[in-house]
Amino acid sequence: MRVGDPGRGADRERGAVLVMVAVLVVVLIGAAAFAVDAGQLWAAHRRLHTSTDAAALAAAESFAEGVDGCATVDDTYAHANDSEAVVTDCSHHANGRAGYVSVTAQRPVDFQFAGAIGIADGQVNSTTHAMYGFPTGANGVRPMGLCIDANPELTAWLNLPQGPTADSETIRIVYNKSQPDACGTDTPGNWGMLDFNGGANSNSEAKEWVLNGFPETVPMSTIPGDTGAFTPSIDGELALLLNTQFAIPIFDNVSGTGATATFQVVAFAWVKLVGFQTSGSEADRYLDLQFRVGQVIQGTCCGTGDVTDTGVRAVRICGTDPNPHETCASATG
Repeated sequence: MRVGDPGRGADRERGAVLVMVAVLVVVLIGAAAFAVDAGQLWAAHRRLHTSTDAAALAAAESFAEGVDGCATVDDTYAHANDSEAVVTDCSHHANGRAGYVSVTAQRPVDFQFAGAIGIADGQVNSTTHAMYGFPTGANGVRPMGLCIDANPELTAWLNLPQGPTADSETIRIVYNKSQPDACGTDTPGNWGMLDFNGGANSNSEAKEWVLNGFPETVPMSTIPGDTGAFTPSIDGELALLLNTQFAIPIFDNVSGTGATATFQVVAFAWVKLVGFQTSGSEADRYLDLQFRVGQVIQGTCCGTGDVTDTGVRAVRICGTDPNPHETCASATG
């Protein structure tokens, strides 16, 4: 009886193991290569997405200011956020004084390992849609609210419902306890100064808001009044605001009296303060303001439909790659 060589069987087993190890090494290297290249692909897409976000927002802001954003800023902002980004399309869709812009860009991706298995270098694409329209809230708002019918000069400049068409000359708003009356009932104790946080705010808080604006977003909503705040105590803050520009709330309705008065804010205006007086008799107190149009303010966006147009706009992203631009179209009316 012939007995086989046991060494040959062991050699065969060792050979099979070597083959399996070789296969596993190839698989592991391939998996590692895939992970590295997939990570590079993801990172490239994130950079490009940031690029189209910035470009679309900048272009929308330009269109809101009456400038062709697709001709002026889309490439600049795309390259600033991704030097390899190439804008392939920028389109504007207007609906009256609102609208949206779509920016599409692409960039190459250099794979480190995929070329070894016949996969060429890749390319990623990104599209962002950004809309502009009437702000529904504003940041950094000062508490000096104005009745929408404060005086004939303001009414003429507003040119409602069409909205203002140019910056105003200096308009003097007599700022006393009768200033809000054109928008509702008599409001003894209230000048039109608003209390944004709804509390019994201190004089130091009111002074801070006059100088630097309210630190949170002020929405279009019903806001309590702040009694007795337009006094010489804020002279220093107003003096520092001279010849600077900022947002103020516009209200169209007042209800309640004294400490219970509330103001219905329906818009925000962008103004330049050129003069003021807080002392003397009520009839002598005033704000001299120049109202600006074509200004994009920081805040929430976007109001459509029956919105009071004071010449300011806000912008926001309304869609990205997975979302159809019809979402933005319906949002802008």
